[in-house]
Amino acid sequence: MSLVIIGGGIIGLSTAYYASQSGQKVIIIDSASQLLLSASGFSGGFLARDWFAPDVLPLAELSFRLHRELAEAHDGATKWGYRASRSFSLVNQNGTTVRGEDWLRQGSSRANASKQTLQSNRAPPSISWMDLPSGMNLESISEDGDCAQVDPRALCEWLIQQCERNGVKIHLSTKPTRLVSKNDGGAGDRFSALECVDGQGNTVIIPCADIVIAAGAWTPRVFQTLLHRALSPDITSLAGHSVVLHSPVYTAPTEGVHAVFCSPGEHWSFAPELFSRVDGDKNGAEIFVGGKNSATMPLPESADHVASHRDEKQSREIRETALRILAGTAEVVRESLCFRPISSSGKPIVTAVEGVRSQDGRLYVASGHGPWGISMSLGTGYTVADMIKKRRVKTSRI
Repeated sequence: MSLVIIGGGIIGLSTAYYASQSGQKVIIIDSASQLLLSASGFSGGFLARDWFAPDVLPLAELSFRLHRELAEAHDGATKWGYRASRSFSLVNQNGTTVRGEDWLRQGSSRANASKQTLQSNRAPPSISWMDLPSGMNLESISEDGDCAQVDPRALCEWLIQQCERNGVKIHLSTKPTRLVSKNDGGAGDRFSALECVDGQGNTVIIPCADIVIAAGAWTPRVFQTLLHRALSPDITSLAGHSVVLHSPVYTAPTEGVHAVFCSPGEHWSFAPELFSRVDGDKNGAEIFVGGKNSATMPLPESADHVASHRDEKQSREIRETALRILAGTAEVVRESLCFRPISSSGKPIVTAVEGVRSQDGRLYVASGHGPWGISMSLGTGYTVADMIKKRRVKTSRI
């Protein structure tokens, strides 16, 4: 029997990658006409090992290790721009800055999730592609080996290739409509198949033992459709605008990659995040600038409509801020919008749904990673695939 994964973003792809390695038959369905139209295709790609609460830390550390091992085994440095990274906070020279406790709150920075500013006898670092505003300098907020950087789209494209080589089938423009019960085909908590509607409006029945809902910000809608009840804890969407630029001053990998987190202040009204990275498609250098977020922007019906929701005013503010920080001139390569799934607990939801099962399997949810979806992706996929594998082995022995 098949494993059906609802959602072809990096969480779904990671789950399919690890599940298919053990010979599991895997089918991915996605409501969009193509993959990677939201967060997995347009996020920053920043990875952290230990910027997390204690109960999330094991998953984060597992994922960070898997990112490194996957890159070492498959030339990730070339194929998806994997590089160890150093992280900094841009602060006033007098040591004062505006920092909140949570990067999602107004007037805060994701850097607050890191350890305290590191004490060092070294002079403040100089990053060639930055032109620091007067009165500000950089403080190190990571140690060697604690952070890394990838091009998330290139990593996802590599995962897609590997999944297809392992026999994973991907069905686009396909929406799940209900769980099919074992007895009469009606909806119920004891399922034997997943009913879907394809792009031509045809009803498709996919027999399956296990289902994983990994639909990112759309996870609550899928959950409600299949089970007719709200997902708990809640997941809401956080819209994020970003800009990718080429700077003639920045040449990677010669200089290395950096993450710079800025608090709001006199120079900008939001908390910019800047990631210098290697473009996995062209192996060139680029700088990602984000941090302009909105929890009130409505989530589109599907990822196909994300691009049309981009707010030019928000993009312009990021673009203007980036040009104030970057040294010299810079060329805008891409302006994007993505929606990330934020759980009410602030922690990812990676679990089997209680009371919902097939004869030999379960329904799982893997979502709610917030800004850490890329960072925690491989660990989440490995964990979900391992849960399914262990359950299959246990079932076969009964």
